Amino acid sequence: MATVTNPEVDSRVYAFVYLIRGSEHLPSDFPVAVDFDRAVSGVFLPQDQSGWFSKSRYPARILVLLPEVLVVATHPSSDESEIRIFRFDNPHVDGMLTMQVVKPNIVWVTDLWSPVRDNAKNPNSEAFAAELKKLGITGATLAGGHGANGKQSDLEALMAAK
Repeated sequence: MATVTNPEVDSRVYAFVYLIRGSEHLPSDFPVAVDFDRAVSGVFLPQDQSGWFSKSRYPARILVLLPEVLVVATHPSSDESEIRIFRFDNPHVDGMLTMQVVKPNIVWVTDLWSPVRDNAKNPNSEAFAAELKKLGITGATLAGGHGANGKQSDLEALMAAK
């Protein structure tokens, strides 16, 4: 991997992957809202080369690993949303991951809480609600692992119930 120290080039024309060690290594046209002082590592992934019909299959991306989350940011000119992948402790499984698609604010709850099925507090739903609070996620649509979707406010109401 090459390390770029002064990337004053449009990130959409880079043709190589490079390591990001701090905000000074970000392409100037690619802002990422991440605290790089806390970053473990980062990498710039270039846009793929155009295919037969002169259309790329995916945009340039920047991956930043923080202690609590992996951030997958796409170029601002892309219509794709930033994705955040979290690992958190819970009684269901060790090393469980969940994901937030930031723009539409959808969080995958996997099978810790099913909005239709689970109408009582349990250790799994309590762990998930606590993690959302810790991460500062609010107003999300929760995609349940058993086919149902719900609102974060529904989960919060369940947690507030006696």
